[in-house]
Amino acid sequence: MFAGEQVPKSQIPRKYERKFGVNNLYRYRLSEGYRCIYTLENFPKVGVCPVILDLVDHNEYDEIFGYHTS
Repeated sequence: MFAGEQVPKSQIPRKYERKFGVNNLYRYRLSEGYRCIYTLENFPKVGVCPVILDLVDHNEYDEIFGYHTS
């Protein structure tokens, strides 16, 4: 459930705040430069579960998080 690294709250892209209303975000590096972006949600009767929001390639990941590559 806690794979990858937590994105600091101040760095959560507005895309995920607006679209999903998240207040926690995690990123997990996959093979060949892909990234899994997920959040943790608390569901009644189930508990805390990871919810995958995006699977993106490295270029799209850089664009979403505002990283500039040369």
